[in-house]
Amino acid sequence: MKYIYFFLFFFCIKFTLAQKEVISIPSYENVNETISIVDSTSQRVAVINFKNKLISAYLLDKDFNVLESIVTKPLPNKLKSVIAHQFQNKKLSLFMNTSSNRKYATAVFDFETGNCTTHEIDFKLKKEIFFTTFSRDDKIFIVSVSKKGSQLNIYEFYKNLNEPKKTEIKIPENTFLDRFGDSVDLKDVLSDSYKNGFMVSPVTIQKNLPATIEKTRRPLKIYLTEKGFDVTVDTWLKSTFLLNVSLEDMTVDVSEFKYPKPDGFIARVKANSFLFDDNLFQIIMGSDEMLFSVFSSQTKELRKEILLKKGDEIDFRNTPIVQNGGAFESFRYLENTKQFFRKSLDADIGLSVIKKNEIYEITFGSVKEIEDPVVLYFVVGGVVGGTVSLLVRDLLDYRLTKSVEFRSLFSNKIEHLEGNVSPNLFDKIGKFTKGIKLKSETLFQFNGSYYYGHYNLDRNTYLIYKIIKD
Repeated sequence: MKYIYFFLFFFCIKFTLAQKEVISIPSYENVNETISIVDSTSQRVAVINFKNKLISAYLLDKDFNVLESIVTKPLPNKLKSVIAHQFQNKKLSLFMNTSSNRKYATAVFDFETGNCTTHEIDFKLKKEIFFTTFSRDDKIFIVSVSKKGSQLNIYEFYKNLNEPKKTEIKIPENTFLDRFGDSVDLKDVLSDSYKNGFMVSPVTIQKNLPATIEKTRRPLKIYLTEKGFDVTVDTWLKSTFLLNVSLEDMTVDVSEFKYPKPDGFIARVKANSFLFDDNLFQIIMGSDEMLFSVFSSQTKELRKEILLKKGDEIDFRNTPIVQNGGAFESFRYLENTKQFFRKSLDADIGLSVIKKNEIYEITFGSVKEIEDPVVLYFVVGGVVGGTVSLLVRDLLDYRLTKSVEFRSLFSNKIEHLEGNVSPNLFDKIGKFTKGIKLKSETLFQFNGSYYYGHYNLDRNTYLIYKIIKD
Protein backbone atom coordinates (compact mmCIF):
# COMPACT_ATOMS: atom_id res chain seq x y z
CA MET A 1 0.00 0.00 0.00
CA LYS A 2 1.34 3.40 -0.91
CA TYR A 3 0.19 5.92 1.67
CA ILE A 4 1.22 9.48 2.38
CA TYR A 5 1.55 9.28 6.12
CA PHE A 6 1.31 12.39 8.16
CA PHE A 7 4.76 11.57 9.48
CA LEU A 8 6.13 11.23 5.93
CA PHE A 9 8.94 13.74 6.41
CA PHE A 10 10.14 11.97 9.53
CA PHE A 11 9.86 8.61 7.78
CA CYS A 12 11.99 9.72 4.81
CA ILE A 13 14.76 10.98 7.12
CA LYS A 14 14.56 7.90 9.29
CA PHE A 15 14.73 5.45 6.40
CA THR A 16 17.97 6.84 5.07
CA LEU A 17 19.42 5.26 8.20
CA ALA A 18 17.15 2.19 8.05
CA GLN A 19 19.35 0.03 5.85
CA LYS A 20 22.85 -1.27 6.36
CA GLU A 21 25.18 -2.53 3.64
CA VAL A 22 26.29 -6.03 4.63
CA ILE A 23 28.33 -7.04 1.58
CA SER A 24 29.53 -5.68 -1.75
CA ILE A 25 30.56 -8.13 -4.48
CA PRO A 26 32.62 -6.68 -7.36
CA SER A 27 31.37 -7.62 -10.82
CA TYR A 28 32.91 -6.23 -13.99
CA GLU A 29 30.23 -7.83 -16.16
CA ASN A 30 26.58 -6.84 -15.93
CA VAL A 31 24.53 -9.10 -13.68
CA ASN A 32 21.34 -10.16 -15.46
CA GLU A 33 19.68 -11.88 -12.53
CA THR A 34 20.43 -12.96 -8.99
CA ILE A 35 18.96 -15.60 -6.74
CA SER A 36 19.69 -15.92 -3.04
CA ILE A 37 18.98 -19.14 -1.18
CA VAL A 38 18.99 -19.50 2.58
CA ASP A 39 20.18 -22.65 4.34
CA SER A 40 18.58 -22.19 7.75
CA THR A 41 20.18 -25.36 9.11
CA SER A 42 23.78 -24.25 8.62
CA GLN A 43 23.01 -20.51 8.88
CA ARG A 44 24.43 -19.77 5.43
CA VAL A 45 23.29 -17.95 2.32
CA ALA A 46 24.13 -18.74 -1.29
CA VAL A 47 24.12 -15.81 -3.73
CA ILE A 48 24.25 -16.69 -7.43
CA ASN A 49 24.76 -14.01 -10.07
CA PHE A 50 23.80 -14.95 -13.63
CA LYS A 51 25.68 -13.02 -16.32
CA ASN A 52 25.94 -13.20 -20.09
CA LYS A 53 29.15 -15.23 -20.27
CA LEU A 54 29.47 -16.76 -16.81
CA ILE A 55 27.90 -17.46 -13.44
CA SER A 56 29.38 -16.32 -10.13
CA ALA A 57 28.22 -18.12 -6.99
CA TYR A 58 29.11 -17.24 -3.41
CA LEU A 59 28.57 -19.08 -0.15
CA LEU A 60 28.24 -16.65 2.77
CA ASP A 61 28.22 -17.23 6.51
CA LYS A 62 25.70 -15.68 8.92
CA ASP A 63 27.78 -12.48 9.05
CA PHE A 64 27.94 -12.29 5.23
CA ASN A 65 31.59 -13.20 4.96
CA VAL A 66 32.45 -15.12 1.78
CA LEU A 67 33.26 -18.73 2.69
CA GLU A 68 33.64 -20.13 -0.84
CA SER A 69 33.01 -19.00 -4.41
CA ILE A 70 32.53 -20.57 -7.84
CA VAL A 71 32.92 -19.09 -11.32
CA THR A 72 31.45 -21.26 -14.06
CA LYS A 73 30.00 -21.15 -17.56
CA PRO A 74 26.28 -20.39 -18.11
CA LEU A 75 23.73 -23.15 -17.69
CA PRO A 76 22.23 -24.80 -20.80
CA ASN A 77 19.74 -22.51 -22.55
CA LYS A 78 16.94 -25.05 -22.39
CA LEU A 79 16.85 -24.76 -18.58
CA LYS A 80 14.63 -21.81 -17.82
CA SER A 81 13.39 -22.02 -14.24
CA VAL A 82 14.71 -22.85 -10.80
CA ILE A 83 11.76 -24.55 -9.13
CA ALA A 84 13.33 -25.96 -5.95
CA HIS A 85 16.65 -26.43 -4.20
CA GLN A 86 18.51 -28.75 -1.87
CA PHE A 87 21.41 -27.93 0.47
CA GLN A 88 23.83 -30.67 1.58
CA ASN A 89 26.79 -29.29 3.53
CA LYS A 90 28.60 -27.11 0.98
CA LYS A 91 26.77 -28.54 -2.00
CA LEU A 92 23.76 -26.68 -3.44
CA SER A 93 21.54 -28.47 -5.95
CA LEU A 94 19.15 -26.39 -8.04
CA PHE A 95 16.21 -28.35 -9.38
CA MET A 96 15.31 -26.87 -12.77
CA ASN A 97 12.85 -27.36 -15.58
CA THR A 98 12.09 -26.10 -19.06
CA SER A 99 9.41 -23.54 -19.79
CA SER A 100 7.03 -26.36 -20.78
CA ASN A 101 7.52 -28.18 -17.45
CA ARG A 102 8.20 -31.36 -19.44
CA LYS A 103 11.91 -31.88 -18.75
CA TYR A 104 13.91 -31.55 -15.54
CA ALA A 105 17.55 -31.30 -14.59
CA THR A 106 19.81 -30.41 -11.67
CA ALA A 107 22.57 -27.83 -11.51
CA VAL A 108 24.90 -28.71 -8.64
CA PHE A 109 27.17 -26.00 -7.19
CA ASP A 110 29.84 -27.80 -5.15
CA PHE A 111 31.49 -25.07 -3.09
CA GLU A 112 33.92 -27.64 -1.65
CA THR A 113 35.48 -28.41 -5.04
CA GLY A 114 34.60 -25.17 -6.83
CA ASN A 115 32.77 -27.00 -9.63
CA CYS A 116 29.30 -26.75 -11.15
CA THR A 117 27.74 -29.67 -13.01
CA THR A 118 24.37 -30.22 -14.68
CA HIS A 119 22.52 -33.48 -15.00
CA GLU A 120 19.27 -34.15 -16.83
CA ILE A 121 16.74 -36.23 -14.91
CA ASP A 122 14.74 -38.90 -16.66
CA PHE A 123 11.41 -37.70 -15.32
CA LYS A 124 8.29 -36.69 -17.22
CA LEU A 125 4.68 -36.09 -16.27
CA LYS A 126 2.28 -38.41 -18.07
CA LYS A 127 -1.43 -37.63 -18.42
CA GLU A 128 -1.08 -35.09 -15.65
CA ILE A 129 -0.47 -31.36 -15.24
CA PHE A 130 2.23 -29.71 -13.17
CA PHE A 131 0.76 -27.96 -10.11
CA THR A 132 3.53 -26.91 -7.72
CA THR A 133 6.90 -27.76 -6.24
CA PHE A 134 8.76 -27.02 -3.02
CA SER A 135 11.68 -28.16 -0.86
CA ARG A 136 11.49 -29.69 2.60
CA ASP A 137 13.80 -31.72 4.86
CA ASP A 138 16.39 -32.33 2.12
CA LYS A 139 13.62 -33.52 -0.19
CA ILE A 140 12.13 -31.91 -3.26
CA PHE A 141 8.43 -32.42 -3.93
CA ILE A 142 6.63 -32.06 -7.25
CA VAL A 143 2.84 -32.07 -7.16
CA SER A 144 0.73 -32.71 -10.26
CA VAL A 145 -2.98 -33.10 -11.04
CA SER A 146 -4.28 -35.97 -13.16
CA LYS A 147 -6.06 -34.91 -16.34
CA LYS A 148 -8.96 -37.24 -15.59
CA GLY A 149 -10.58 -37.96 -12.25
CA SER A 150 -9.71 -36.14 -9.03
CA GLN A 151 -6.19 -37.17 -8.10
CA LEU A 152 -3.09 -35.44 -6.75
CA ASN A 153 0.26 -37.05 -7.57
CA ILE A 154 3.11 -36.45 -5.11
CA TYR A 155 6.68 -37.05 -6.32
CA GLU A 156 9.42 -37.14 -3.67
CA PHE A 157 13.01 -36.62 -4.78
CA TYR A 158 15.62 -37.63 -2.23
CA LYS A 159 19.28 -36.62 -1.89
CA ASN A 160 20.44 -38.29 -5.08
CA LEU A 161 17.63 -36.55 -7.05
CA ASN A 162 17.22 -39.59 -9.25
CA GLU A 163 13.99 -41.51 -9.74
CA PRO A 164 11.38 -40.13 -7.33
CA LYS A 165 8.89 -41.95 -5.16
CA LYS A 166 5.33 -41.43 -6.43
CA THR A 167 2.22 -41.40 -4.26
CA GLU A 168 -1.31 -41.03 -5.63
CA ILE A 169 -3.90 -39.25 -3.48
CA LYS A 170 -7.42 -39.80 -4.74
CA ILE A 171 -10.28 -37.46 -3.89
CA PRO A 172 -13.68 -39.21 -3.69
CA GLU A 173 -16.08 -38.77 -6.58
CA ASN A 174 -18.85 -36.20 -6.00
CA THR A 175 -16.58 -34.10 -3.76
CA PHE A 176 -16.95 -31.28 -6.29
CA LEU A 177 -20.40 -30.72 -7.81
CA ASP A 178 -21.56 -28.21 -10.41
CA ARG A 179 -24.88 -26.35 -10.22
CA PHE A 180 -26.65 -29.32 -11.80
CA GLY A 181 -25.32 -31.72 -9.18
CA ASP A 182 -22.89 -33.43 -11.53
CA SER A 183 -19.44 -34.46 -10.33
CA VAL A 184 -16.53 -32.28 -11.48
CA ASP A 185 -12.92 -33.44 -11.79
CA LEU A 186 -10.23 -31.70 -9.75
CA LYS A 187 -8.49 -30.40 -12.89
CA ASP A 188 -11.68 -28.58 -13.91
CA VAL A 189 -12.14 -27.20 -10.40
CA LEU A 190 -8.63 -25.71 -10.63
CA SER A 191 -9.29 -24.25 -14.10
CA ASP A 192 -10.50 -20.81 -15.13
CA SER A 193 -13.75 -22.15 -16.56
CA TYR A 194 -15.83 -25.33 -16.64
CA LYS A 195 -14.55 -27.91 -19.13
CA ASN A 196 -11.85 -27.12 -21.65
CA GLY A 197 -10.55 -24.35 -19.40
CA PHE A 198 -6.90 -23.79 -18.60
CA MET A 199 -5.65 -24.79 -15.18
CA VAL A 200 -4.83 -21.69 -13.16
CA SER A 201 -1.25 -21.27 -11.94
CA PRO A 202 -1.18 -21.19 -8.13
CA VAL A 203 0.83 -18.82 -5.96
CA THR A 204 2.60 -19.89 -2.79
CA ILE A 205 1.93 -18.03 0.47
CA GLN A 206 4.45 -18.33 3.30
CA LYS A 207 3.27 -17.49 6.77
CA ASN A 208 4.84 -14.46 8.43
CA LEU A 209 6.10 -13.17 5.09
CA PRO A 210 4.25 -10.23 3.52
CA ALA A 211 1.81 -11.12 0.74
CA THR A 212 0.47 -8.25 -1.34
CA ILE A 213 -2.95 -7.99 -2.97
CA GLU A 214 -1.02 -8.19 -6.23
CA LYS A 215 -0.36 -11.79 -5.26
CA THR A 216 -3.37 -12.81 -3.18
CA ARG A 217 -5.92 -11.81 -5.81
CA ARG A 218 -5.02 -15.10 -7.54
CA PRO A 219 -7.78 -17.76 -7.26
CA LEU A 220 -5.43 -20.62 -6.28
CA LYS A 221 -3.18 -20.19 -3.26
CA ILE A 222 -0.86 -22.72 -1.64
CA TYR A 223 0.11 -22.46 2.04
CA LEU A 224 3.02 -24.58 3.27
CA THR A 225 2.36 -26.24 6.64
CA GLU A 226 4.34 -28.39 9.07
CA LYS A 227 2.60 -31.54 7.83
CA GLY A 228 2.24 -30.68 4.16
CA PHE A 229 0.36 -27.92 2.40
CA ASP A 230 -3.11 -26.37 2.11
CA VAL A 231 -4.79 -25.00 -0.99
CA THR A 232 -7.60 -22.43 -1.20
CA VAL A 233 -9.61 -22.49 -4.42
CA ASP A 234 -11.88 -19.66 -5.63
CA THR A 235 -12.55 -20.39 -9.27
CA TRP A 236 -15.99 -20.78 -10.87
CA LEU A 237 -17.90 -23.13 -8.54
CA LYS A 238 -19.42 -20.37 -6.32
CA SER A 239 -17.61 -21.75 -3.26
CA THR A 240 -14.26 -21.53 -1.56
CA PHE A 241 -12.72 -24.99 -1.36
CA LEU A 242 -9.99 -25.74 1.18
CA LEU A 243 -7.73 -28.72 0.54
CA ASN A 244 -5.62 -29.89 3.50
CA VAL A 245 -2.86 -32.16 2.15
CA SER A 246 -0.80 -34.21 4.60
CA LEU A 247 2.59 -35.46 3.40
CA GLU A 248 2.93 -37.58 6.54
CA ASP A 249 0.08 -39.97 5.77
CA MET A 250 -0.49 -38.85 2.15
CA THR A 251 -4.13 -37.86 2.52
CA VAL A 252 -6.27 -34.89 1.56
CA ASP A 253 -9.30 -33.43 3.34
CA VAL A 254 -11.63 -31.13 1.43
CA SER A 255 -13.88 -28.47 3.01
CA GLU A 256 -16.38 -26.26 1.20
CA PHE A 257 -17.34 -22.73 2.20
CA LYS A 258 -20.24 -21.70 -0.03
CA TYR A 259 -20.58 -18.11 -1.12
CA PRO A 260 -23.57 -16.59 0.71
CA LYS A 261 -26.10 -14.57 -1.25
CA PRO A 262 -27.16 -11.53 0.77
CA ASP A 263 -29.96 -9.30 -0.44
CA GLY A 264 -28.89 -7.08 -3.31
CA PHE A 265 -26.12 -9.35 -4.61
CA ILE A 266 -26.23 -9.91 -8.32
CA ALA A 267 -25.88 -13.40 -9.76
CA ARG A 268 -22.30 -12.87 -10.83
CA VAL A 269 -20.02 -11.85 -7.98
CA LYS A 270 -16.30 -11.53 -7.42
CA ALA A 271 -14.86 -13.55 -4.56
CA ASN A 272 -11.58 -14.58 -2.98
CA SER A 273 -10.18 -15.97 0.25
CA PHE A 274 -7.07 -16.17 2.41
CA LEU A 275 -6.01 -18.76 4.98
CA PHE A 276 -4.18 -17.68 8.13
CA ASP A 277 -3.80 -19.53 11.44
CA ASP A 278 -7.02 -21.52 11.79
CA ASN A 279 -9.12 -18.90 10.07
CA LEU A 280 -10.43 -18.74 6.52
CA PHE A 281 -10.94 -15.09 5.54
CA GLN A 282 -13.39 -14.63 2.67
CA ILE A 283 -14.44 -11.57 0.67
CA ILE A 284 -17.37 -11.44 -1.77
CA MET A 285 -18.30 -8.38 -3.81
CA GLY A 286 -21.32 -7.56 -5.94
CA SER A 287 -22.31 -4.33 -7.62
CA ASP A 288 -23.80 -2.83 -4.43
CA GLU A 289 -22.51 -4.89 -1.48
CA MET A 290 -19.34 -6.48 -0.13
CA LEU A 291 -19.42 -9.26 2.43
CA PHE A 292 -16.38 -9.99 4.60
CA SER A 293 -16.55 -13.29 6.51
CA VAL A 294 -14.18 -15.19 8.79
CA PHE A 295 -14.66 -18.92 9.35
CA SER A 296 -12.90 -21.49 11.49
CA SER A 297 -11.00 -23.57 8.96
CA GLN A 298 -11.38 -26.61 11.24
CA THR A 299 -15.08 -26.48 12.20
CA LYS A 300 -16.41 -24.11 9.47
CA GLU A 301 -17.99 -22.04 12.24
CA LEU A 302 -18.67 -18.42 11.24
CA ARG A 303 -16.56 -16.20 13.50
CA LYS A 304 -17.18 -12.79 11.98
CA GLU A 305 -19.30 -11.19 9.27
CA ILE A 306 -19.32 -7.60 8.04
CA LEU A 307 -21.69 -6.44 5.32
CA LEU A 308 -20.59 -3.26 3.56
CA LYS A 309 -22.96 -1.40 1.24
CA LYS A 310 -21.78 0.88 -1.52
CA GLY A 311 -23.23 3.96 0.16
CA ASP A 312 -21.77 3.18 3.60
CA GLU A 313 -18.70 4.59 5.24
CA ILE A 314 -16.04 1.93 5.84
CA ASP A 315 -15.89 2.21 9.62
CA PHE A 316 -13.53 -0.76 10.01
CA ARG A 317 -10.60 0.66 8.04
CA ASN A 318 -7.46 2.09 9.64
CA THR A 319 -6.00 3.73 6.54
CA PRO A 320 -7.31 5.82 3.67
CA ILE A 321 -8.53 4.11 0.50
CA VAL A 322 -5.59 4.49 -1.84
CA GLN A 323 -5.18 3.89 -5.56
CA ASN A 324 -1.69 3.08 -6.71
CA GLY A 325 -0.80 3.61 -10.33
CA GLY A 326 1.93 1.02 -10.66
CA ALA A 327 4.87 2.97 -9.22
CA PHE A 328 5.93 3.55 -5.64
CA GLU A 329 5.21 7.30 -5.81
CA SER A 330 2.16 7.16 -8.09
CA PHE A 331 -0.91 7.11 -5.87
CA ARG A 332 -3.95 9.08 -4.85
CA TYR A 333 -6.66 8.91 -2.23
CA LEU A 334 -10.17 7.77 -3.07
CA GLU A 335 -12.84 9.80 -1.34
CA ASN A 336 -15.63 7.31 -0.71
CA THR A 337 -16.81 3.70 -0.75
CA LYS A 338 -18.52 4.09 -4.13
CA GLN A 339 -15.16 4.75 -5.76
CA PHE A 340 -13.71 1.68 -4.06
CA PHE A 341 -16.56 -0.46 -5.45
CA ARG A 342 -16.27 0.97 -8.97
CA LYS A 343 -12.52 0.40 -9.15
CA SER A 344 -12.66 -3.07 -7.58
CA LEU A 345 -15.44 -4.42 -9.78
CA ASP A 346 -13.28 -3.66 -12.80
CA ALA A 347 -10.32 -5.63 -11.42
CA ASP A 348 -9.38 -8.79 -9.50
CA ILE A 349 -10.28 -8.58 -5.80
CA GLY A 350 -8.40 -10.12 -2.91
CA LEU A 351 -7.34 -9.79 0.68
CA SER A 352 -4.20 -10.61 2.61
CA VAL A 353 -3.52 -11.18 6.29
CA ILE A 354 -0.44 -10.88 8.46
CA LYS A 355 -0.06 -10.80 12.23
CA LYS A 356 1.94 -8.27 14.21
CA ASN A 357 2.04 -8.38 18.01
CA GLU A 358 -1.07 -10.59 18.13
CA ILE A 359 -3.01 -8.17 15.92
CA TYR A 360 -4.32 -9.14 12.49
CA GLU A 361 -3.50 -6.62 9.78
CA ILE A 362 -5.88 -7.26 6.89
CA THR A 363 -5.59 -5.63 3.49
CA PHE A 364 -8.72 -5.39 1.33
CA GLY A 365 -8.35 -4.45 -2.30
CA SER A 366 -8.20 -5.14 -5.98
CA VAL A 367 -5.53 -5.19 -8.66
CA LYS A 368 -5.31 -4.48 -12.35
CA GLU A 369 -2.14 -5.57 -14.13
CA ILE A 370 -0.23 -2.88 -16.01
CA GLU A 371 2.64 -4.96 -17.34
CA ASP A 372 3.40 -8.65 -17.21
CA PRO A 373 6.07 -8.98 -14.48
CA VAL A 374 7.43 -12.15 -16.08
CA VAL A 375 9.35 -10.03 -18.58
CA LEU A 376 11.69 -8.97 -15.79
CA TYR A 377 13.00 -12.51 -15.34
CA PHE A 378 15.96 -13.22 -17.54
CA VAL A 379 17.88 -16.40 -16.87
CA VAL A 380 16.00 -18.22 -14.14
CA GLY A 381 12.48 -16.92 -13.98
CA GLY A 382 10.87 -19.62 -11.84
CA VAL A 383 10.08 -19.91 -8.19
CA VAL A 384 12.87 -21.08 -5.93
CA GLY A 385 11.67 -23.38 -3.15
CA GLY A 386 12.28 -20.93 -0.33
CA THR A 387 11.77 -17.33 0.66
CA VAL A 388 13.90 -15.92 -2.12
CA SER A 389 12.09 -15.41 -5.37
CA LEU A 390 8.72 -15.55 -3.64
CA LEU A 391 9.61 -12.24 -2.06
CA VAL A 392 11.37 -10.62 -4.99
CA ARG A 393 8.54 -11.66 -7.30
CA ASP A 394 6.10 -9.97 -4.92
CA LEU A 395 8.26 -6.85 -5.02
CA LEU A 396 8.24 -6.77 -8.83
CA ASP A 397 4.50 -7.39 -8.95
CA TYR A 398 4.00 -4.58 -6.46
CA ARG A 399 5.66 -2.12 -8.83
CA LEU A 400 3.91 -3.19 -12.00
CA THR A 401 0.24 -3.34 -11.02
CA LYS A 402 -2.56 -0.88 -10.41
CA SER A 403 -4.14 -1.47 -7.02
CA VAL A 404 -6.92 -0.01 -4.89
CA GLU A 405 -6.81 -0.97 -1.23
CA PHE A 406 -7.16 -0.14 2.44
CA ARG A 407 -6.01 -1.84 5.63
CA SER A 408 -7.73 -2.80 8.86
CA LEU A 409 -6.63 -4.00 12.28
CA PHE A 410 -8.45 -6.79 14.13
CA SER A 411 -7.92 -8.58 17.43
CA ASN A 412 -7.59 -12.34 17.88
CA LYS A 413 -11.35 -12.37 18.40
CA ILE A 414 -11.77 -10.62 15.02
CA GLU A 415 -12.93 -7.37 16.59
CA HIS A 416 -11.93 -4.14 14.87
CA LEU A 417 -9.22 -2.13 16.64
CA GLU A 418 -8.22 1.49 16.42
CA GLY A 419 -4.58 2.27 15.65
CA ASN A 420 -2.04 3.18 12.99
CA VAL A 421 -0.74 0.87 10.27
CA SER A 422 2.97 0.97 9.54
CA PRO A 423 4.43 1.01 5.99
CA ASN A 424 5.11 -2.44 4.58
CA LEU A 425 8.41 -3.91 3.46
CA PHE A 426 7.94 -2.97 -0.20
CA ASP A 427 7.17 0.66 0.63
CA LYS A 428 10.41 0.84 2.59
CA ILE A 429 12.41 -0.57 -0.30
CA GLY A 430 10.70 1.90 -2.63
CA LYS A 431 11.83 4.83 -0.49
CA PHE A 432 15.34 3.47 -0.21
CA THR A 433 15.78 2.81 -3.94
CA LYS A 434 14.05 5.94 -5.27
CA GLY A 435 16.11 7.42 -8.09
CA ILE A 436 18.38 4.38 -8.41
CA LYS A 437 18.54 2.44 -11.66
CA LEU A 438 17.75 -1.05 -10.42
CA LYS A 439 18.90 -4.33 -11.89
CA SER A 440 19.05 -7.93 -10.76
CA GLU A 441 17.22 -7.44 -7.48
CA THR A 442 16.95 -10.04 -4.76
CA LEU A 443 15.06 -10.10 -1.48
CA PHE A 444 15.17 -12.72 1.24
CA GLN A 445 14.60 -13.32 4.93
CA PHE A 446 17.44 -14.56 7.12
CA ASN A 447 17.64 -14.86 10.92
CA GLY A 448 14.54 -12.76 11.45
CA SER A 449 15.59 -9.85 9.18
CA TYR A 450 15.01 -8.92 5.56
CA TYR A 451 17.86 -8.39 3.12
CA TYR A 452 17.62 -6.58 -0.20
CA GLY A 453 20.19 -6.67 -2.99
CA HIS A 454 20.71 -5.17 -6.42
CA TYR A 455 23.43 -4.67 -9.01
CA ASN A 456 24.84 -1.14 -8.90
CA LEU A 457 25.80 -0.13 -12.44
CA ASP A 458 27.82 2.90 -11.33
CA ARG A 459 29.98 0.88 -8.94
CA ASN A 460 30.06 -2.38 -10.96
CA THR A 461 29.18 -4.06 -7.70
CA TYR A 462 26.44 -6.28 -6.36
CA LEU A 463 25.23 -4.80 -3.05
CA ILE A 464 23.18 -6.43 -0.30
CA TYR A 465 21.57 -4.41 2.49
CA LYS A 466 19.93 -5.35 5.74
CA ILE A 467 16.57 -3.65 6.16
CA ILE A 468 16.54 -2.42 9.74
CA LYS A 469 13.29 -2.93 11.61
CA ASP A 470 11.39 0.11 12.88
